[in-house]
Amino acid sequence: MNYELVILRGLLVASVMVCGLILGNMLGLAGAAPTFAAPTTDASATTATAITAGACALPPDGVLCVASGS
Repeated sequence: MNYELVILRGLLVASVMVCGLILGNMLGLAGAAPTFAAPTTDASATTATAITAGACALPPDGVLCVASGS
């Protein structure tokens, strides 16, 4: 019985330490937001293509169609 209590107490201490480290990192993080892509100057990447309402109408069964022109 004593062996199990020591194991459980150690597990409790380890889990509290991990939670404390995670919480401390979340509260103390003061860095810049990560960027995953470089800014682009390509005009085709910034303009959205407009799809007309007649090009892809919603069928009666409710399944969306996929625009074939992209």
